[in-house]
Amino acid sequence: MKKKITVIFLAAVLVLSGCGGSGGNGGDTDPSERDTLIFGIEDDATIMDPTQVGDNITQSLLGNIFEPIVRQDEAGRIVPGLADSWEISEDGLEYTFHLAEGVTFHDGVPVTVEDVIFSIGLYMESAYTSPYMGFIDYCEKIDDSTLNVVLQYPFAPALSTFVMYTGVVREDFYDDDGNMIGREPIGCGPYTFVEWAPGNRIVLKANEDYFRGAPPIENIIYRIIADKTTAAIALEKGEVDMYQNLAHTDLDTIRAVPGLDVLVQSSGWFFFLMLNTEAPPFDDMRVRQAVAKSVDKEGIVHAIMDGNAEVATSFISKGMPGYIEGFDPFPYDPDGAIELLADAGYPDGFDTTIIVPESRRDHAQIIQANLRSIGINAEIEVLEVGAYWDRLEAGEFDISFVRWGYMFMDPDVGIYSLYKSDEILSGNYVRYDNPTVDELLEEARAESDPVRRDALYQELEEIVMTEAAFVPVFWSYSNLGYNTDIHNVQIPMADNYMMYRFSW
Repeated sequence: MKKKITVIFLAAVLVLSGCGGSGGNGGDTDPSERDTLIFGIEDDATIMDPTQVGDNITQSLLGNIFEPIVRQDEAGRIVPGLADSWEISEDGLEYTFHLAEGVTFHDGVPVTVEDVIFSIGLYMESAYTSPYMGFIDYCEKIDDSTLNVVLQYPFAPALSTFVMYTGVVREDFYDDDGNMIGREPIGCGPYTFVEWAPGNRIVLKANEDYFRGAPPIENIIYRIIADKTTAAIALEKGEVDMYQNLAHTDLDTIRAVPGLDVLVQSSGWFFFLMLNTEAPPFDDMRVRQAVAKSVDKEGIVHAIMDGNAEVATSFISKGMPGYIEGFDPFPYDPDGAIELLADAGYPDGFDTTIIVPESRRDHAQIIQANLRSIGINAEIEVLEVGAYWDRLEAGEFDISFVRWGYMFMDPDVGIYSLYKSDEILSGNYVRYDNPTVDELLEEARAESDPVRRDALYQELEEIVMTEAAFVPVFWSYSNLGYNTDIHNVQIPMADNYMMYRFSW
């Protein structure tokens, strides 16, 4: 017996913009006639293959090119993507999807059920995305427009996971080893790929044949601006129309500019230190705990975030399963940190290195000063974003300051790939390995009793935070500086921007 869920998609994207005009603030062009939006981002993309993505900026961008089975609307509700409707079996183990008719890839080739099944298989196998898809058992074709996704166990966030990890690709885009052939992505989503100039810009063009209706804005240009001061100036001058996550010290300045405004809201982002457990002396838990005690989280929140963040003591936030009221295993305690270092055999400290992308240089400088106060001399190495992720994946680092985000607020999404011992490429860059934690992760993701699930995540978080391979620092507020001629401006969970929602 299946419960039928039929969703009607009322597509705001059917409103077409005029042509002509340009992006940017002000000017003589009627806003309704502008055909380009320039969206400023702090880091470059890393790859154009949606099955091999390890960072949110790339994932957000590719979500505009590749169509998933289902999407989320601005309120976080699940709405049709490639599937017009779906049913879920009473036992929660079977999801039957009915695909929209007449959908084609950007090169005109029809999308088939076989393409969807092949794509889900890639996401299930990829080292980057498989941690999020482990609840799936197999997929099967029912007919030319219907497929079943069969789960290993009931998994409440399944539909939300399908939003992120079912962007449809085609088998002939990949070689026998599952590697994408070529650099130009071809999806069936609202935007087509035009150009990627690494470190500079990424250009997309509206898919006029998009099956939900052509997007309102014809051209999207992602402009990479790592320096926040430069970004604020570019927004003021109209060189970009929107910028994601301005420096908090620039927010009031931007708000004072006619035609500009800033949106600020809490997000699913948390920032933390990663300490490589395979890199001495961080293979010693006492050293990691000393680092945890040395970090002045309040100081970072006020000095760098200008108060636009909340101190973090865990990776599970209030309202989520596993949240522990008042939990703080390592409050700021430099003297206690010095004692731990001496006990570990480092009474005079040691030398180390922090790796970060340019966008997190300022945070690293505060942490560098914190570490110096307990005798640890940390050099900061600023890397281009692609090289940064390569170093993390290879385990070639001592310390890094990392941003991680929840696409939807379930602990499995945020911490499974961070903590699981065999998920090196998808998040566990510190090579953290605890068999008890591995067991708890598997048990908690399959648990349907909310009380029991809450207890499992509490137990898990107490273990991991105490072992201090990951040192939480703060939960951030996201902000978006924007030209007020742009309509439908909202900040989505984890800054996962879908450009077809915007219009002039």
